[in-house]
Amino acid sequence: MNRATHHVRVLVLPLLFVAACSDSPESVCDHPVELMKAAGAPELDRSACVADMARTKERKNFIQWMRFSSCVTELDNMDGMKQCTALLDREPHTQVS
Repeated sequence: MNRATHHVRVLVLPLLFVAACSDSPESVCDHPVELMKAAGAPELDRSACVADMARTKERKNFIQWMRFSSCVTELDNMDGMKQCTALLDREPHTQVS
């Protein structure tokens, strides 16, 4: 194995793994839909949510999307959604508190 191949494996493969582990717009929408349904709240339009989340994923950098999508999919109720949304506005290099 030459040196360039080694660098590609060491630098690129972990990034591909992390990218594959990020949540899809569909999974980001499925969780709030289920939470709202369980709470008896008006149902969220899933197709509009997926389209909006796809646009959000394209507009934001990977770190912001990963923080936001993880936050949303880990919610126990909709009360924390405002905190998750704030993660989209946070600079990617700042720590999450």
